[in-house]
Amino acid sequence: MKRKLYFMLDSIEDANRMMQELLLKRVDDHNISFYAKSRAMLGDLPKAGIMERTSMLNGGMAGCFIGAAFGFIAGLLVVFLPNPWFPEWYVPATPATIITITTVIGIIAGAIGTALVASALPNELVAKLKQDIENGHTLMIVRVDPERSEEIRELVSRNHPEITYLGSRPKDYMVFP
Repeated sequence: MKRKLYFMLDSIEDANRMMQELLLKRVDDHNISFYAKSRAMLGDLPKAGIMERTSMLNGGMAGCFIGAAFGFIAGLLVVFLPNPWFPEWYVPATPATIITITTVIGIIAGAIGTALVASALPNELVAKLKQDIENGHTLMIVRVDPERSEEIRELVSRNHPEITYLGSRPKDYMVFP
């Protein structure tokens, strides 16, 4: 799993320079993306995708749990409440099978529905940096293997002290001392 490193750059010129330096350090161009006030300002630079700009992934994960709960309840209602129009279920299935099917359908529907709604909400980090981005700064997101994250961070901080390191996702935690 790749780690995302977040940097705040002062200008588009800095973004072009950093792109070239990271390419020379063997970071693939599809692992680097930029977010600015206007996508047109970025020119040829890789633009941040919808998963990086919005809360779509978090919304989808929350929707899985919500959909699972509703699907499970719907399965219980189908199994235990008598229905005068359909005295038997469509197929001869056990109650456990019916509950499992409705739960899976609920998970899928909940994930899709909440992901679509959450795609309109900005990412928490992007929302926090909205003022800086509106003032002309550029957010650079670099996805690297965890072993290389420290190397890339040191490269940027050593060669460009004006660039602000904003952290990484998943966080840098030490499991064991």
